[in-house]
Amino acid sequence: MAIEERISQNSMQKQQQPPPQRERINEQIRVPQVQVIDQSGTNLGLMPTIQAKGLAAEAGLDLVEVSGKTLPSVCKIMDYGKVKYAQAKKRHAAKKHHHAVKTKNVRMTPNTEENDLRTKLTQVRKFLTQGDKVTLEVRFKGREVRHASRGREVLETLIAGTEDLSSVEGRGIEHQGKRMFVTLAPGTKPKKSTEKSAATTS
Repeated sequence: MAIEERISQNSMQKQQQPPPQRERINEQIRVPQVQVIDQSGTNLGLMPTIQAKGLAAEAGLDLVEVSGKTLPSVCKIMDYGKVKYAQAKKRHAAKKHHHAVKTKNVRMTPNTEENDLRTKLTQVRKFLTQGDKVTLEVRFKGREVRHASRGREVLETLIAGTEDLSSVEGRGIEHQGKRMFVTLAPGTKPKKSTEKSAATTS
């Protein structure tokens, strides 16, 4: 019974928690005095809230509480609707340009012909350009596994064809049972300076 009561109390407390506080504007601001910053950024100093609301109304703008935790509250005269629209537009643009990295799989056989290999290369380059990782995989059937070197050649061909767009992840080409694979990540790793190594050996 005691456990049920605690669960009930916790659920009631969650329901009673107020939503995240938003900026108070215009008539929502009920403190007697506020520190006012006008639309050009000039600090107008401390004044009665009713006077600050009047200044905002004369300018055809809003009085927005930008810091309600200070004493006195700091308010700014601005076009609140325009500011909120700009913020929403910025969030939408950031969300639109955010790209979740995915891993694409491209499968082949050790006997993949040259024309098909070129098609696979075009596909892999497209994935890498989009910011996705690519796992290249060669599948062996039956006795094909005896010719693992051919599968490695297929993978190395695609690695060489994408070296300007990608870098090899992990331990490079791996061979497990009837599959040989390697994962490419978008972006190239910086090459070591040959000049620096030559200077140290001289």
